[in-house]
Amino acid sequence: GVQYEIDPKRMDEPDKIPKHVINIVGATQYIFDTIVRSVADIPAPIRSLLRKVYALTEARFPGAGLRAVGSLFFLRFVSPV
Repeated sequence: GVQYEIDPKRMDEPDKIPKHVINIVGATQYIFDTIVRSVADIPAPIRSLLRKVYALTEARFPGAGLRAVGSLFFLRFVSPV
C-alpha cells in the first residue's frame, strides 16, 4: 500500500522519504480539493458564520482571515475530536 512515514528512525528504508513526501502531498491535495469542491454542500448558516469570522478577523488582523476560517472549519467541522 501507499506509505506516508517520513521519520527516518521509524523506517527500514530512509531513502524512500522523498517518495513518501510525494504521497503525503498527494493525499493532502486530494483532501483539500474535495473540501473546495464541496463548498456548495456546506449548510448556509455555517457558510454565513465563516464569512463573519473572515470579515471580523480581517478587520482586526489584516491578512489572517483565511487562516482563521480554515482553522475554525477544520477543527470544528472536519476533525471535531
